[in-house]
Amino acid sequence: MSRRAIFVLLLLIALLLGSAELFARLIVQRHSKVEVMVTREHREALALRPAANGTPKQLLIVGNSFVGMDLDLPTLQQRLAPAWNVHRYWLYNTYYNDWYYGLKRLLAEGSRPDAIAVTFATTSFQISTIRGDYSSYYLFQPRDLLSLESAADLDNTETANLLFARYSRFYGLRSEIRKVLLQSVLHDLPRMYNLFHPPSGTPLKGATVSSAITPRLAALEQLTSRYGVRLLIIVPPLPRPGQEFQPEMRQAAARAGITVVMPYSSHDLPASLYIDDVHLSPEGALKFSETIAPLLADALGATPQPGVDASDFHRDHPQAPVVGIPAALAVQHRP
Repeated sequence: MSRRAIFVLLLLIALLLGSAELFARLIVQRHSKVEVMVTREHREALALRPAANGTPKQLLIVGNSFVGMDLDLPTLQQRLAPAWNVHRYWLYNTYYNDWYYGLKRLLAEGSRPDAIAVTFATTSFQISTIRGDYSSYYLFQPRDLLSLESAADLDNTETANLLFARYSRFYGLRSEIRKVLLQSVLHDLPRMYNLFHPPSGTPLKGATVSSAITPRLAALEQLTSRYGVRLLIIVPPLPRPGQEFQPEMRQAAARAGITVVMPYSSHDLPASLYIDDVHLSPEGALKFSETIAPLLADALGATPQPGVDASDFHRDHPQAPVVGIPAALAVQHRP
């Protein structure tokens, strides 16, 4: 009887876990706008190959919410065509370690764009935090987890969670599913989270940022050049002058031999072009994209096409700027 009871218990656990995995793969993936977008962009990034004779080259733009909210991809595509096709792949609340190991996985699995543009604020290169299980499912390779454990200062339990999340969609998405459910019950959850987790820490200094980002940019350059891929850095403006660290970024990029596209500072755009204390509005994203397009074209050796008028802004395009951060994700740290 005891053996039968154990067998029944194990069978019920297996059915429960299997049902959770099916729910994540069949329901969440198909009905979550964020998951549909991330899955599509992940597949497109993996499928990129170097340009053949007479075909457009491929530019892949990766990063965090600055890619989704501060860049207007239809505008960049129009300005860089026909020499280049522009693609994006981004995840909310990701930082340097997420994308260093994420690019390692993409390139190891066969992705070969002609150029990659990493789009971060300068401080995103300095932060060692990772998004966690969600990043593991989309970005990490199992063989990199021990290295990542040291780079992100993880404990053994956190590293084991990353391993499970790499193979299980439900395990990788469980925190997002939980937040969606909590948000449906507690509508003020993001505000309550901010009250319980006020900003902490000491202000960053330029010397600290410079010493942290210089070797990281060099590591990114070494990684991409190993596969024959050109690396660029795009840095959007922030409405916070003390957090931009533009001289430090230019100096670090020059030392690593990387082209950095950083045309604006906090003083160059009015407050009306921001939707919060971090991100540009869709109109701000259009202006920023119009400005960086010829700079990217020059760096990539393309001839920029004529600009578009703001009236041509396509809000329904799947790669137009996202308007606001989904409520379920607002309880996480913004980049």
